Formats: sequence, structure tokens, C-alpha cells
Amino acid sequence: MLRHLLQLLMERGTVSDSELACELGISQALIKQMLGELVRQGHLHPLIQGDSTHCERCPLHRVHLFGNRPRIFTLTAKGDRITANMSR
Repeated sequence: MLRHLLQLLMERGTVSDSELACELGISQALIKQMLGELVRQGHLHPLIQGDSTHCERCPLHRVHLFGNRPRIFTLTAKGDRITANMSR
């Protein structure tokens, strides 16, 4: 399921936790845990975590809020390799 989540993130780009949870048929809490696991495994790198006041002017502000904290991730080189192998 972590690979499926990684592929969804790669394919969709900007996506909310609720959209991910709905797509995967799991809770938002589990999405949060899975994102944390992908970070720990080195597949994702958090770009922004913390106070939402930094993003108030961002047009995607409401999309990337997770539990009132903005959470924006980027695929790492390791994540890129895995998603590239999935699309073959």
C-alpha cells in the first residue's frame, strides 16, 4: 500500500490527505502514518512542516494543510526510482 500511495503522489502532484484516504479506502490518520513511514524510508522529503501562517498567501494553502499544519513533500531520488520502476 505504501507503493500505491507513492504512485498516487507522483501521478497527482498536489493532493489532500482526505483525497488520498478516499482513494485508498483508509483513514486520514493512517495516511499521516504512511507519509511518515515514506519519509523515514527515504522516499519522500518534507519541504514544509510547521506553522500554517507561512502559507496563508499560497493559493494551495487549504489543499496542503494536514491537521492544521502544512505538509508538502517531494519525492527523493529513491522515491523517483521506485515510481519509475512502477510505471514500466
